[in-house]
Amino acid sequence: HYVGMSALLLGGSIAWDPYIVGVSLLLGMGFGAAALFVGTRSPDLRSRVAGSALLTSAIVSMHFTGMGAVNLENCFQIVSDSDATPKELGYLVAVGSGIRPHHA
Repeated sequence: HYVGMSALLLGGSIAWDPYIVGVSLLLGMGFGAAALFVGTRSPDLRSRVAGSALLTSAIVSMHFTGMGAVNLENCFQIVSDSDATPKELGYLVAVGSGIRPHHA
């Protein structure tokens, strides 16, 4: 999550609250460790579902807590209105990945 956010192209700089980042990491690691323990203790469906739910909790808690730690107030857009629109970029990604876009 944090590596992906550091790759974000924005004008200005992203500020992080280090305490909330720490909580985010602890939540992700805690739920992730619990998911590994619960999900691998038995091959039955109940353990798999519980492990999957805990892993989902790890991802969601880390993501949303981490997004609460970010401050984008000093950032500004670095593209203009004449740059590619999201729709154009969506078509480019769809064609590049081999998916045929559906025309409404």
